[in-house]
Amino acid sequence: MPPKRKATGESAATHGAKKPSSKPTSSKRKSFRDRLAEMDEDEIAAMMAEVEQIEAECIGSRHATPSTQHKQDAHLRAYRAFVRFAHQLEPNIPDSDVDAVVWPVDYEKLRNQLKYFLVFICLNVESGEPCITLSRYRDSMLFWVLRNTRDSGDPVLKKLHYAMTGAIRFLQKKSRALADPVRPIPLGNL
Repeated sequence: MPPKRKATGESAATHGAKKPSSKPTSSKRKSFRDRLAEMDEDEIAAMMAEVEQIEAECIGSRHATPSTQHKQDAHLRAYRAFVRFAHQLEPNIPDSDVDAVVWPVDYEKLRNQLKYFLVFICLNVESGEPCITLSRYRDSMLFWVLRNTRDSGDPVLKKLHYAMTGAIRFLQKKSRALADPVRPIPLGNL
């Protein structure tokens, strides 16, 4: 039941309505263009300096959530360990010296190496749904390819995504066909 109103002569339409403000209000907000038009040269120069500074800070920043970044970092460590293993590289060589092998310029080499990595991961998934795991690895590796190779534009990423997805689908079919599950090789704390 609604609360009873005092008989003050207010109608139902005006009860509780806001009273007009005594402050003067402009009838129209200023548009973005109007605000820019009112700026002098010093204000424009200061704003552009700030824009350039913020844009420079954006370079190299990672927008993903901390948990996603943690997974991407773990997947990169596993990929680097796999490349060192596959190419029989010395463990004491710094990552910066191994980058040419980890991120080959030749698309075919990079594609094959990433597919080999997915197969390696598939053979070492202990439990759960391997395709979900492989999809997460694929997504992380595509992130790292874009971040670590200069010439990998959109067409290369699309080709890599297609090739890696094809490998995942093949591995999914193959794992269903296997009656005896593959024993995982312990990867340790990469």
